[in-house]
Amino acid sequence: MTLHNATKLLKNAPSSTGKKYNFERIRALSAQLGNPHKLINYVRLAGSNGKTVCGEMLTAAVKESGYTVGYLSMPLRDDARQNIRIGSEILSINTFTELCAETVAAAAAVRDHARDQLAQLLENPADINESEEILNELSELTPTQNEILLSIALLAFKKEKCDLCIIECEHRGEDPSKFLPPASAVMICGAIPSDSDKEISRIRSYIGRGIGEIVSVPQNAEAFKIISDTCFEAGCRLTVPQRSELSIEKANLRGTSFIYKGLNYELGLCGRFQVFNAIAVIEALSMLERMGFNISHENTSAAFAKLKISSKFEVLSALPFIIADSTHSPIAIETISDSLAEFQSITGEKIYLCLPYGEIADNFISALKKRNYDIKGVVLYSENDVTVANDGMTFVFNTHKAAAKKSLELLERDSLLFISGTHNFTGKIRREILAKLGF
Repeated sequence: MTLHNATKLLKNAPSSTGKKYNFERIRALSAQLGNPHKLINYVRLAGSNGKTVCGEMLTAAVKESGYTVGYLSMPLRDDARQNIRIGSEILSINTFTELCAETVAAAAAVRDHARDQLAQLLENPADINESEEILNELSELTPTQNEILLSIALLAFKKEKCDLCIIECEHRGEDPSKFLPPASAVMICGAIPSDSDKEISRIRSYIGRGIGEIVSVPQNAEAFKIISDTCFEAGCRLTVPQRSELSIEKANLRGTSFIYKGLNYELGLCGRFQVFNAIAVIEALSMLERMGFNISHENTSAAFAKLKISSKFEVLSALPFIIADSTHSPIAIETISDSLAEFQSITGEKIYLCLPYGEIADNFISALKKRNYDIKGVVLYSENDVTVANDGMTFVFNTHKAAAKKSLELLERDSLLFISGTHNFTGKIRREILAKLGF
């Protein structure tokens, strides 16, 4: 199997079953693969935003401490190898295609076994080809994108003998990783709106499955009460970072210095909100120490200082300023807009935007106007033909290359170009921008 074929297979796999999700298919697939899920020790990352940053920080610190760590992010990216990492490295092409082929073969074996069983129920086995009902049952054995991705990740974690695995939950669709045995711990990344019944219900379901420890970023009073009450009822230990123990010493577009609980840290990421993610990760690392991992402050600080994450408030250019960030949830858009405003004295109030067409763009425009940004132009990407107001400052393109080119054409020396959206969108625009800048 080639990388092209593996990528095509994943893209063409169903994204969902279209029915109430059950775990029979992923259980059968995992059993065919030798039940690799029974061999992993893992931490689950939950919440609707901040998972990738927290996951990268955790991975970096655990790796710096000498452990082999596997990391699975969700949802599927354009290059699926980016979803699965061992340490800080994505899977090699050979490993990815080999494990993808193994997963596909296992799925075919599950389907063939079911076909044989169903054929035995018919007088004439050939009739199986004419039974619509049975064919429908067989089609439901076709694994989804996330099931294939999870299976590849579990095989990779087993192959590399990972000491710890970090697995993101999938909050936008079906999450087959819920079939895994209870995690050693859960980290809640990003603030949870207390009126989000879906998110609160999801967190409660994790706690109810026998989780012993939860670390959460700071929450508003109502959300914190819901989480803490649920943890108390389940006998689950809850840890929340203490903001009173945090002092931000320096924050600029190159990184951030801060003190937490009397210890100094350098963070190679920009934005005050990243510091709040960092102190939650520090508490998660303390939790891992309670579980027997040896993770020192020196190793954590060194890992944080070296950390760079593409498209996470990443400065692509300083003259003129170009910043890329893969943010798309409403609450995260507000947080990112606050961080942009912190640097307004450096980047100026004039801003150009490159965003995906739709709700994300509407939310960003509204949030930035509230923070007194002078929006000089908006470049939107849409795969479909859309109509926007002919105001001379809004432009729509159906290719990432054209959107990136127009964004640079509009940009003035004393202004800021801000790129954001889903990870796939921002990543494509980022690559086009860097290519045009000569990197």
